Amino acid sequence: MRILGKIISVLYSIVFVAVLFSLSALICASNLLKGDFYTEVLESVELEEISAKDLGLVDDDDPEGQDKNLQEVLVEKISDAGIDKEVADAILKNKEIKKVVGDVIGQVINYKLADGEAPKVTETQVKSILNNEDVKKMFDGELSNEDISEMTEMFNEFLKDFASDGGTNGD
Repeated sequence: MRILGKIISVLYSIVFVAVLFSLSALICASNLLKGDFYTEVLESVELEEISAKDLGLVDDDDPEGQDKNLQEVLVEKISDAGIDKEVADAILKNKEIKKVVGDVIGQVINYKLADGEAPKVTETQVKSILNNEDVKKMFDGELSNEDISEMTEMFNEFLKDFASDGGTNGD
């Protein structure tokens, strides 16, 4: 009888651990699929504290690049696209923009993992980005609703291509 009790207790322990592990994995996976999760992460991340060298974003041959952080590298890349460095820095620190980007990241991940709808931004999200004072500095005057609609379509087309290609540029 003791042997049967030990066998049952071992089986119970194995089942209990398996259920506990499965439940923990399910909770973690559900958090990763929520768009709010990525928004919270982006808002809490300090780009200045992340070393660009650790991410492989600077060459080992570049002595000046060894001390750069992710914020500096991103500002350089954005300014290479024709945006003023001060504006680029302010955009990267803006919470409203981080919120939209976090939502889009969640949509892209859901699209890739769950084969759901292609990621999209809404006109409201585009307006919230364009109403930012730092972003307004990039444009000469106010944008019409037609301009905002065109930008929304352009972003959605880019997101669709980006998500379908897996983030590559087609090379």
